[in-house]
Amino acid sequence: MTMLFLSISILLLILSLLPLSNSGHWLVRALDFPRFHLMTFSLIFVCINLFWLSSNKFFYWNLSLLSMSIIVDIYRIYPYIPFFPVESKKLKNFSKEDFFEFSLLSANVRAKNKSYSKLLSLIDKNSPDIIFLIEANQDWNEATAELQEKYPFHILVPQENTYGILFYSKIPIEKFEVKYLVDKKVPSLDLYLMSRSGEQLRLICLHPRPPRPKEGYSTERDGELMKTASSIKSNENLIVVGDLNDVAWSHTTRLFLRLSQLLDPRKGRGFFNTFPAKAPLLGFPLDHIFHSKSIFIKDFRSGKNIGSDHLPFLSSFILCPQHSGLQNSSKEPSKSDLREKEEIIEKANQWEGPNENVHWAE
Repeated sequence: MTMLFLSISILLLILSLLPLSNSGHWLVRALDFPRFHLMTFSLIFVCINLFWLSSNKFFYWNLSLLSMSIIVDIYRIYPYIPFFPVESKKLKNFSKEDFFEFSLLSANVRAKNKSYSKLLSLIDKNSPDIIFLIEANQDWNEATAELQEKYPFHILVPQENTYGILFYSKIPIEKFEVKYLVDKKVPSLDLYLMSRSGEQLRLICLHPRPPRPKEGYSTERDGELMKTASSIKSNENLIVVGDLNDVAWSHTTRLFLRLSQLLDPRKGRGFFNTFPAKAPLLGFPLDHIFHSKSIFIKDFRSGKNIGSDHLPFLSSFILCPQHSGLQNSSKEPSKSDLREKEEIIEKANQWEGPNENVHWAE
């Protein structure tokens, strides 16, 4: 029993430390996800150590190892704990002439999900200006065709490989491009909307592959994020939205936010776990919305279960470039950040696709 608890303490510390590296191996990157869970296990074992194993000869070793594990995990997740200072602010004391308000619904609908009416009911109830649906196949394309009447501006890229995209908007689309940043089977959208106030709004919609054995490394996902960061200009009104198959506090997402200088509405507000939909309190924040400093948050929440394995996201924003100085983004990227970005992009350009000999449940 003595050696068992020491082994568990060592293991928990190793699991907490491994994701701090910039390794792209799928297992290392997947360990970014359960920070809160690892911290909880460490706290449980601290209590066991204090109340039942205080006479254990490895008592102080166990306590030290578990404490280090907890500190590492807290260091990663603390910006997302409520009451921590928010990064994405709400705009106060503004006139209607100064801004353009819009709302957005983002949902991973899950290709196998047949509960079309749940999504349509959610849309009807909230009437968002912009709708972004991912994992959309031809069945979902046909089931949501009625939206085209209320949303005359749309881009439809249904696919049967769980990477299809459907985009609907009440706001006119000025121009758009369907991109395949790394994988020819995984599309993303890069589009520009024209607001009623005359401001151009850029929207980037992503759904990269997750880190798992079939991919081997997180090359495709990380490559999409780094290429997206490279395309962002400092003075544009921008939202990046999608199921990034990554958590908010991961090494890759933190790097992306430093490079792009975008804001994360989760900071200071909570985890807002979206996966799995049936147990969000035990899950992970995989679906994201990041925005430029010229955009202010008005509402930010997850929606009711629509039958998918992800919860939808409902948010509303205020575009007000003249007040962008009121918000501060992440710290400036370092030289090592820029080098790492180029290394990831180089690997992504050489990526030959997932290993089809490894089978993994979709």
